[in-house]
Amino acid sequence: MRIVLVLLLALLASCSEPEADRPSRPPLDEATFVSVLVDLHFYDALLLEANLYDKNLAGDSTSYYAHLYAKHAITREQFDQTLAYYKAQPDELVRLYRQVLDQLNMVKDALPKQE
Repeated sequence: MRIVLVLLLALLASCSEPEADRPSRPPLDEATFVSVLVDLHFYDALLLEANLYDKNLAGDSTSYYAHLYAKHAITREQFDQTLAYYKAQPDELVRLYRQVLDQLNMVKDALPKQE
């Protein structure tokens, strides 16, 4: 999972916007953005799992993400603008993704151990 994170962050860092085009603050606060990213990874895992077992169960990923945005009372545009803001500041994005990983690991650690 860490390899995926490193690759994602490298990709995001390479797509930064010029400083003049960057807003002074992102539309979503940090806590909301981290929470959305945590859920986004859960949604992605569900979609991957559904695709592995039955292509018909996977459904339309658009509806999954629409549910994600509704759950957090945000719009796709707010998410995209916030992501663009942090793509231009890779150190900040790494810091936020550490929080995401911490939360994902807490959920993982709370799961019953399989033998």
